[in-house]
Amino acid sequence: MGEGNLSVVSVSGSSIVKYKPVFSADCKCLFVLCGKNIKVYSVNSGECMHYLTGHYDDVTGALVNPKNQLQLYSSSLDETIILWDYADGVILKRYSLHAPVYGLLGFARDEISIFVMVLWKPKGMDTLNTNYKKYNDVSEFDPRSGSLVMKLKRIPKRRLVDVGAKGRYLIGANKKKVFIHDCRTSDFHIHGLKDDFDKAITCVACHPTEDSFVTGCENGNIIYWWNFLGRNEPVRSTYSWHALPVMDLQFTAEGSQLLSGGHECVLVKWQYNSKEREFLPRLRAPIDHVTCSPDNQTFVTCHQDNCINLISNTFELLHVIDGLSLCHLQSQLLVRKSIRLLYDPRTSALVTNGRVGHLQFYSIENDRQLYNLDIVQENYTSPEDLSKPLYPTEVTNAAFSCHGDWLATVDMWDDGVLTPDIQLKFWKYQAESQEYSLNTIVHYPHDKKVVDLKFRPHGDDLDIVHSAVTSSEDGKFKTWTLVDDSDIYRQNSKWVCDSVGYYRDRPAGPLSFSEDSSLVGVGFTSTLTVWESDSNVLRHSFLTPADNTSIQHCEFGQRSCCHLLVTLTSRLLCVWNLLTCAVQWSVSVEASVLVADPLSPYMAVVDNDQKLYVFKPSSPDIIYSKPSISISKVTCAIFLPRKKKSSTKGTQLEWQTSSQFYFFNEEQELLSIVSEEEEKKLNTFDSRAIQENLPSTPFSVFLGSERKAMQDRERQIERTRSSNITKQILDAAPHAQPPVTSLCLPFLQSLSLKRKPNGGTEEEEEDDDELEVKSIHSDSDMEVEQSHNAVKTDSQNSVQRTEFDWLIDLHKTETTDSVSRLVSRTTEWISEIKT
Repeated sequence: MGEGNLSVVSVSGSSIVKYKPVFSADCKCLFVLCGKNIKVYSVNSGECMHYLTGHYDDVTGALVNPKNQLQLYSSSLDETIILWDYADGVILKRYSLHAPVYGLLGFARDEISIFVMVLWKPKGMDTLNTNYKKYNDVSEFDPRSGSLVMKLKRIPKRRLVDVGAKGRYLIGANKKKVFIHDCRTSDFHIHGLKDDFDKAITCVACHPTEDSFVTGCENGNIIYWWNFLGRNEPVRSTYSWHALPVMDLQFTAEGSQLLSGGHECVLVKWQYNSKEREFLPRLRAPIDHVTCSPDNQTFVTCHQDNCINLISNTFELLHVIDGLSLCHLQSQLLVRKSIRLLYDPRTSALVTNGRVGHLQFYSIENDRQLYNLDIVQENYTSPEDLSKPLYPTEVTNAAFSCHGDWLATVDMWDDGVLTPDIQLKFWKYQAESQEYSLNTIVHYPHDKKVVDLKFRPHGDDLDIVHSAVTSSEDGKFKTWTLVDDSDIYRQNSKWVCDSVGYYRDRPAGPLSFSEDSSLVGVGFTSTLTVWESDSNVLRHSFLTPADNTSIQHCEFGQRSCCHLLVTLTSRLLCVWNLLTCAVQWSVSVEASVLVADPLSPYMAVVDNDQKLYVFKPSSPDIIYSKPSISISKVTCAIFLPRKKKSSTKGTQLEWQTSSQFYFFNEEQELLSIVSEEEEKKLNTFDSRAIQENLPSTPFSVFLGSERKAMQDRERQIERTRSSNITKQILDAAPHAQPPVTSLCLPFLQSLSLKRKPNGGTEEEEEDDDELEVKSIHSDSDMEVEQSHNAVKTDSQNSVQRTEFDWLIDLHKTETTDSVSRLVSRTTEWISEIKT
């Protein structure tokens, strides 16, 4: 299979907080914009029910159709707007705007035209040119004619524009100025903040019914505006609580309350035009967006660590929706490349350092977070000044043992001025509680930052003592061993330092264990050293040829390449043969990502041009290569074991049979190289029925109860074998058919349900069917009555009558009684079903 059969797809990790989510009209669904898809979450359970997949670029906005509340409009950078039937995930119509759409703002007064944000393009300049600052135009789009009429110019961000009072006017802001477009009179007004203490506007929100709006500022002030549609100076009122910039504002549906959020990690609920307020503090990370459900019962906060909180109007946390996260906060930039991606062998989860001081366990198969493990036991604290950020304690290193019994972590606090605080922690997995518990804490395991941490692999060999190795910039690598710490009071074990190694006072770098765990390789700047794992004796040292840069990665070969050791610097990839102690081969490449497959001899390298190379250390020949696997820089990668191999031959390359290759980029996206078959499986999400989101009516409740009753009976009753009546109806010529009234009852009886005879054989069942058909074909009312009584006798073992009883009664009623009698019999049957 050639290179063209494999493609790069986004598996997970796209930001779910970049754009504001939207509630459905019945408040039972939450539409979360995630990359090219829209995830439909249940507000009651917090679970993702299905995806809306149809856009070819990032989705930027969503609005519920006011004319049909089961339809949804969505916009995208692919220059289109799609109208969805979101219950079935069906695209009803696609509109092309011939310009990237950066958001949907709201509907005009006719509830048909939509206010959209499209990219503003200077005259004579290509949109691909990034030398100018990007602005957006607010335009009115009419889906009926496809026309696009501009209303406001040069709005920097989506949060700086809003639609007021059901489409009566548009409010936009830029720096200290406010732009107003009156949609009724087409008048245009400009107002500004003139006081010196006023700062630039950060967000805008319009009151849903009154002619009023609010603006949030960089200094934390919230300003109410009235009387702004005339030529007179508008009336303003300022309220203060936030100490940092206000990130988002949102009125409730009726406008009696205002929600605000920012970097303080606090949700504030204000009474309209009042200083009375309530607070929900300690919300784990700075707030980017806030929104409210149409029934005012649920609030949503979107946080910078790629998390969404669903909160009741009484400030009770209902559900948490976590996206895949890898150091989203600016304060985590120093440790973003430390942990990279890990694999948990117990849960088959991908592990990253998501929240500050936590490890995130994420299921790629289900695209959901399993749980967060709190390592440092500290709350995130926002700084007093964004220009002077605080330095929280961060998890810088982590590693799992072979079977996941042990987890080792290193957390560090370092402000660059004082002595850094470093702690090495060992966590034991408890099968009873299904969680990791802290076993050992080592304060100051090294004097400087820990560079790498690895467990010694032991496979199924129980004689090997559990051990781990840490390397540090202080020039040492240390071996930690599990020893018995039991006494007369308890059975216990703990980790202690067993040995220390160093090489010429150079800082220790990356390390790697051989497949049989007998050797450990440690990089010291441009020199690679190989040590015995048991005795910590130096066996050999390798100097990187013609390259004075430090070793960034080192990996032992697996399987047939277990005698080879691969090192990567910023300019050179080198393969060493441990049997000959010489260079096997080397190649000049500028790369920063090297990863080995633990289940096969293959390795992968991603260079600085984002080109992927897959190779075996035994040969310099490239097994597979693919250019431009990511638009942004790839920061880390991993091979994850496959749970099951593909059932179709020829859909995978040889290097993909054991493990799947995943990589993470600077845009916080997790991508993978997959075949066409696998890509189809990813795009066909298991769409669940959204029956709970449909409006509740007496008829829908009745149908729901009948459907449930039918499902309960089908678990106990098996459908009768089809009689020959169906074949007779289909095979006989039309002119030779008997009257339809004589065929109706036998056909309905062939579709009825009956209990399977206990211990009966298939031949006995067929005989019963023949006897039943003979009794049906008789013209005698007595025989029909006997057949009816027989069915009733057989159904007495169940709780209620079957639909077939009612059908026979209805057939007799239809031939003898009036229409009023038919209605009466139908009512009686419905009453029996309900009781």
